Amino acid sequence: MDRTTQDSFWAEVLAYHGWGYSAADWQNWWLWLQQQQALFKPYDRGYFGAPLQPAFKTSALAKLIFVHSYGLYFCPAEVLKEADLLVIFSSFRQFHPERPGLKKRSQQILQQMQLQFERQPQIVWQNFRAKSAQLADWSESMPGSADLRRLGQDLHQLDHSSLDLSPLQKIPRIVVFHGAQDRIVSTAMGRALADDLAASYFEIEPAGHALPFTQVSSCQAILQPMLEALRHEF
Repeated sequence: MDRTTQDSFWAEVLAYHGWGYSAADWQNWWLWLQQQQALFKPYDRGYFGAPLQPAFKTSALAKLIFVHSYGLYFCPAEVLKEADLLVIFSSFRQFHPERPGLKKRSQQILQQMQLQFERQPQIVWQNFRAKSAQLADWSESMPGSADLRRLGQDLHQLDHSSLDLSPLQKIPRIVVFHGAQDRIVSTAMGRALADDLAASYFEIEPAGHALPFTQVSSCQAILQPMLEALRHEF
């Protein structure tokens, strides 16, 4: 069956990556979503190339949004309002924990990361990617086209991140995925976000912060029956 024409799709999927990532990191989702007859349109913050700001185009199609980590903050409220299904990977209501001791420690770690980024952005990025993927040795180099100013600004904004839940609470279906070994955002924060949104919660083992890029098949296996059920409504 030809799935390349607009008429063959039943859903549009917008996907928002987090800090230090790009639209290219969703590459293992393209074919699978095409097989589900869903049109995939990833956002790109512009860290390593031209920014991309996708939008829903066809009112008759189901509207799905995938967000990873800080990508939840990059998705405009007006886009969230259109969603029939929101899939959240490794995200948070606020980056720092609420408990005073844990919050202070988290703030100190982020401040150290911000200061080091000013001097050694390549090392900070590599360490973050390795920690996110649960890899002791991360050999990928930061692209030479990296927009260090934008990366640095977003890293500083994390200190003040606080999510307005009201647009999300109106979305009829929300699923939260979190890696059981996430060393960037704790599972407690992932569960709290799911509770705040009355969302279905799935903790994937073993997986870290880069869950949607390292445990693709596990996430897809859980999502497939949900997409099939939603498809019957469109």
